[in-house]
Amino acid sequence: MMKKDMKTVALQFAASAMVIIGLLFYILGYGGSFNLSGLMMIVTVVVLVVLATYIAIDKYKSAKVGLPIKDERERKIWHKAGYYAYLATIYIALGLSFISDDVGLAASQLAGGIILLSAIVFIGLYFYFRWKGSAE
Repeated sequence: MMKKDMKTVALQFAASAMVIIGLLFYILGYGGSFNLSGLMMIVTVVVLVVLATYIAIDKYKSAKVGLPIKDERERKIWHKAGYYAYLATIYIALGLSFISDDVGLAASQLAGGIILLSAIVFIGLYFYFRWKGSAE
């Protein structure tokens, strides 16, 4: 097992744990009842953390066996998903900015929506390309 790979996996688990702790503080600190957008944000964050933890567990299994946690195929899939997620983020930001006045989104909600939707697109594309096996 390479030390560098295990440190990377440990950091991924720590990041997931910090997001969950931050989400718990958010939920406990929120005094009122949640509206639909608040619940959607919480569900989205939980889904993203679960998927990120799944990726970290997969990398841990690879590192435990002695395989590299990122091989050439994995890097290509990561870059391809990142490229398409970047393109989608441009359209997400444009679309949310157009509807923000009609829906009444504040700037912080707009920024949070862009970040969450971009993360969903990236994770979705990553798993899609991984499932299809298409790295090119």
